[in-house]
Amino acid sequence: MGKSKIWVTVLLCSNFLFCGCGQALPAQQTALATKPKITREEKIKKIISQMTPEEKVGQMMLVGLPGPNYDETAQTMVKEYHVGGIIQFDRNMISGKQIAAFNGQLQGAAKETGQHIPLFIAVDQEGGQVVRMGDTLPDAPSEASIGATGQPATAKEWAVKTAIGIKQHGFNTNFAPVADLGFTNQRSYGTTAQTVTPFVLAAVEGYKENNVMCALKHFPGIGRAAVDPHNDTSEITASQKDLAATDQIPFLTVINKMPHENFMVMVSHLVYPAYEKVPASVSRVFMTNVLRKEWQYKGIIITDDMAMGGLANVYAPEEMGVLAIDAGADMLLSCNPPMTPAIYQSVLAAVKNGDISQQRIDESVYRILSAKEILGIWQLDEASGIK
Repeated sequence: MGKSKIWVTVLLCSNFLFCGCGQALPAQQTALATKPKITREEKIKKIISQMTPEEKVGQMMLVGLPGPNYDETAQTMVKEYHVGGIIQFDRNMISGKQIAAFNGQLQGAAKETGQHIPLFIAVDQEGGQVVRMGDTLPDAPSEASIGATGQPATAKEWAVKTAIGIKQHGFNTNFAPVADLGFTNQRSYGTTAQTVTPFVLAAVEGYKENNVMCALKHFPGIGRAAVDPHNDTSEITASQKDLAATDQIPFLTVINKMPHENFMVMVSHLVYPAYEKVPASVSRVFMTNVLRKEWQYKGIIITDDMAMGGLANVYAPEEMGVLAIDAGADMLLSCNPPMTPAIYQSVLAAVKNGDISQQRIDESVYRILSAKEILGIWQLDEASGIK
């Protein structure tokens, strides 16, 4: 073979090695460069698509436990029902060290189950008469006492102290502030919307800045209640115009001014005939028409405790959860452990037989998972395996 043929052969081989194998061609480089990144929304939806109906319905439950230990009931709630959250009461708390360890054990179990999604772990730490473990967790003054100062900054100060204190014991959610006007037992910042609203807004800001989920309660306002909804149902007979101009203002103001994924809206069990003649917690008018469509609220809607007389005296456990979710609730608060299985199983059955659509629960599960990611308790990329 002549020298010229040898050089041609070498050049051809070199081009094959360096262009054909070692480097991407221009068209390939363009395709790689323009490959779209997976968005946060797509990542969450991918995880939801991998969840079973049991896992999805479980995420929509926030439940109470019977005692201070990770007992059989607690294991069932976390590992079989895949609940989205736990609420702790005095019956669950012995000491600061114990409740921190218990909450840690619950979170550890949740992260080892199903899609490894952490829990909302909640407490009612309003201040005043509604506190847990006052000798361990921050013991804030009542909302009425804080409102009497005339300084909304005081509400934020106590929200910050409370957030820091409960986080040190494994909590990430506080069912406060009360946004009602003139509620009993000094649980309201005041009696008028003009007084209450800036305090509620300041408190929500304090929780947000410390990555603690909070809850505005009790929508659409129960300050006028003649009967304690813990005991029985009752009606608030005010007109829509009256309620919109007074009781609803603190809720609407926070919805208009704060990121929705940083707070829940807790819905009461009272009846407001001017809107609908059923408890608000099972009212499509309130949860879907007002909160979602009219007010454009995109965060989590949670019911008040379903064991309260305001709901339990009207509906059986097998009915209430299905009605609430069909009306627009994202999470069902079930503080009474014996009631929880019936609520969970009835909702699961309704999903499986088509009475509640997959789309409906997927919408709620998306809001729940999105809030957990925003809160910082759930690492999305680590959970999804998607970068």
